[in-house]
Amino acid sequence: MTEKPSITLIIAMGKHDKMPKSEEEEGDMAEEKSALQTLKEKYVSKEGTFKGEAGSGERFDACVKFQMQRLGISEERAKALCAHIGRKAYSKGTFQKMAAAGKK
Repeated sequence: MTEKPSITLIIAMGKHDKMPKSEEEEGDMAEEKSALQTLKEKYVSKEGTFKGEAGSGERFDACVKFQMQRLGISEERAKALCAHIGRKAYSKGTFQKMAAAGKK
């Protein structure tokens, strides 16, 4: 199987695009950035992809865990989001083949 383009990580700006109004808000923003950085170190490789081997299901699982913790969503919604990301990155057919191989 040929190597396809990597899944890039899209980080929502959220509160980070606003200027802080007080030192307290600035501290809160620093905590959020450090929490996000910790999550990225745990689940995202230096290349910007989720850690794990493509086609094994490891990357998908890392994506699901990352999205659940980052966005605070249910596992079902995180799986749907990661499936959408995978289909966009690899095309529907290739993603379905990798999903079938990951379930074995």
